[in-house]
Amino acid sequence: MLELSVVIPNHGQGDLLSACLAALERARASHPEAAFEVLVVDNGSRDDSVSRAHRSALGVRVIELGRNRGFAAAVNRGLAARRG
Repeated sequence: MLELSVVIPNHGQGDLLSACLAALERARASHPEAAFEVLVVDNGSRDDSVSRAHRSALGVRVIELGRNRGFAAAVNRGLAARRG
């Protein structure tokens, strides 16, 4: 059973996204009993953000919006898709 959903909106910030995902990987390693999912909602990034998210050891679910719909729309889309 999932206890928590982490929704990360992103737009062309691959380095910051990687740092965020690495921090979540450390959290999972420190607390293996914690059940959480990670959703990255990408607002049409033109960098390698989406491939970085897919490479994460967290089993990230990536939602690609195709274009920049804004922060609030990305968060709302992630919340609508969450399981936790």
